[in-house]
Amino acid sequence: MTLSPILLNGVICVGGRLRHAPLTSENINPMIVPYQHHIATLIITYYHQVLGHAGREHVLSVVRQYYWIINARVLTRQILRRCITCRKRNEAPMKQMMGDLPIARITPYEPPFTYTGLDFFGPFYVKRGRGTEKVYGCIFVCFTTRAIHIEDVGSLEADDFIQALRRFICTRGAAKEIWSDNGTNFVGGEKEIRLAIQGWNQKAIIEALHERGVEWHSQPLKKWHFQPPTASHMSGVWERLIRSVRKTMKAIIGHPHAFVKRETLRTVFAEAAGILNSRPLCPSSEDPNDCEPITPSHFLQQRQGLAVPPGLFQDTEIHSRKQWRRGQVLANHFWARWLREYLPILQERKKWMTKKPNLRVNDLVLLVDTTQPRGHWHLGRVTKVFFGADGLVRTAEVKTKISTLVRPISKLCLLEEAL
Repeated sequence: MTLSPILLNGVICVGGRLRHAPLTSENINPMIVPYQHHIATLIITYYHQVLGHAGREHVLSVVRQYYWIINARVLTRQILRRCITCRKRNEAPMKQMMGDLPIARITPYEPPFTYTGLDFFGPFYVKRGRGTEKVYGCIFVCFTTRAIHIEDVGSLEADDFIQALRRFICTRGAAKEIWSDNGTNFVGGEKEIRLAIQGWNQKAIIEALHERGVEWHSQPLKKWHFQPPTASHMSGVWERLIRSVRKTMKAIIGHPHAFVKRETLRTVFAEAAGILNSRPLCPSSEDPNDCEPITPSHFLQQRQGLAVPPGLFQDTEIHSRKQWRRGQVLANHFWARWLREYLPILQERKKWMTKKPNLRVNDLVLLVDTTQPRGHWHLGRVTKVFFGADGLVRTAEVKTKISTLVRPISKLCLLEEAL
């Protein structure tokens, strides 16, 4: 009744209050159209396209000069939301609630670097005779203790990476699980090592190791996890520490890319690792009677002896005359504090706190490519989705006109849902 409808030539039109306005009759008395009718959708779609895919308010202002569609604002928003052309230009990448921490992040009482993430950073330019050469850093990060180990590498080739990995294993021990991105050097290195040990008699090796009290995962490689391509946010465990390494190196040598010798750079890597391994994992207490903050170095000291003696150790043995028993009590204290002080800090989700609808097979998506203008991004159709342990999809396989790719949903813009 607010529109004071009238009947003109058999058509219900708006009566309104503009009878004396200097406008044409069809502007003063536009036709009333119910928003459930298909003709309302066609009208809004037509003007939206004629106006060059204009926004909601622009489309409404033009439509209401000729038609008064009931609940036009709601219908216009729905139509613009379904417009593929507009979504290709404006749709934001998808998001999903932050997943639970993997078991590798919350498993106590394991030696440091049992669960390890690794990555390359650099390059750094070092002196060699009268010329220069590139040197990269290979960082190994313990998932539980957040300790780091850095090796210098001469190139990004798989051969140099394997040698750096062997040096790490000889120094820190073999990892039970290794995590990395999909770099060709990591993929190639993992494949070459796997092929090299396929001919071994695994059963005989495991039995021999158990007879000597050595866990079978001490031989590479039990598990190697590769993160999806372009998913740097899934590698935050080591990406954040790479930034800390650069900051520490800048404090030591003045600039992270200072022109030094390779021996100097290797020393700087060791100094940076030592500094970062002494950082507190938890907020420091202001009470002088509290224990000193727990650091990665507390756990690395446990690894001075490769063979950890078995047995249960009581707190009273902290005063034992046997040094190895005192060491085990201290190690247990550090892990107890890790469970009590550090692990609860990981409980909160700092972002991505709400669940979103899952991506589905046959959904039409736009692949984000930060190296190209948005108008050159490829369209793709989802062919496979990968569910997490919580039933949410954060990675999908997408088929484009030129290839099939695996991408995180943060690099996909949903254009049209599958029917």
